[in-house]
Amino acid sequence: MMQEWLDTFCGAGNYQAKLDHGAYRLTIVLELKEKQKKEQILSYWKTLIPANLVFEVLFNTNTHGKVGALNHGELKESGWTYGEIPFADLSGYMKVSEYV
Repeated sequence: MMQEWLDTFCGAGNYQAKLDHGAYRLTIVLELKEKQKKEQILSYWKTLIPANLVFEVLFNTNTHGKVGALNHGELKESGWTYGEIPFADLSGYMKVSEYV
């Protein structure tokens, strides 16, 4: 049921969900273009999942492998600071899309 809901709400391929039965942990990793949906996912599913299950929603942040194709000048032109780069949606940059 959760997978169908996430496919509809986020779109198939825009998240990864993992249930670790041994650790009682449910982790959902969202793609950055879906980051505005984090709070809605948390608030909706916290009411439906068991209280003893650790539930977390994370982001698939930009690592050096994704950002490495951009040079310092391109990053400066974009106006990003180094703290924003991990959470910026870089899918519109052709150079970066090779690494995603």
